[in-house]
Amino acid sequence: MVGPVNPLLVILNPRSIDECLSSYRELPVARLYVRRMSEHRIGERWQEILELAAERGHSHLSVIADDGIVRRPALEAVLELAREHPRGFSTGYSNLDETLDPPFVNLTKGPLGPAPAKSAYRMYELGEVMRWQRPTLPTTFVGMSLTTARLELWRDFPFRTWGNADPGFASDFSLSQRLTDAGVVMLAAREGFTWHVKETWSQMDVDPRKGLLVGVEPEELVYKEVRS
Repeated sequence: MVGPVNPLLVILNPRSIDECLSSYRELPVARLYVRRMSEHRIGERWQEILELAAERGHSHLSVIADDGIVRRPALEAVLELAREHPRGFSTGYSNLDETLDPPFVNLTKGPLGPAPAKSAYRMYELGEVMRWQRPTLPTTFVGMSLTTARLELWRDFPFRTWGNADPGFASDFSLSQRLTDAGVVMLAAREGFTWHVKETWSQMDVDPRKGLLVGVEPEELVYKEVRS
């Protein structure tokens, strides 16, 4: 991989969406599947995830939800950005859902609102990002679309849900708000686009293939080596 960055792709995996999981298997990166856990449980096991990454010699975590289709150039763009900006958080981005017209993405301009609601975000349109004159752009929101940082930063700003209740939600909002309050730079890679298979933003998907497996089968952390 690029430069000194030795990333671990952490896949938040409460479902089993074949086309998304297939795309991750094609990436030349080690993967950790965080399977069948609520967001609250991921937060409770975050230290364990960090320790596993450190034991395996990884320098960075790159976090992706399990409902995105990722291509190698997007991952490489985000990792290059992370290499260039080791003191901040780097991220890719995705469409909010498959139907919005015009398509908006999970990158934001200006401060977030006080709580995670639609009114809290002033989002970029996809075309606006694609036309950006530089390979990076500022954001005040990192949406777990290849959101990447050094292990030390993930220790300082651990995975945590909004309100810290079980099963939990809005971990991306919680992280972004804490980074803003601490003055940590957040940058997005223009080429870091991931296709989000979400049906309707902020609503549960109806496709039975996307049903949550939390509590149905035991939770587990499954580490996969870099593909040769």
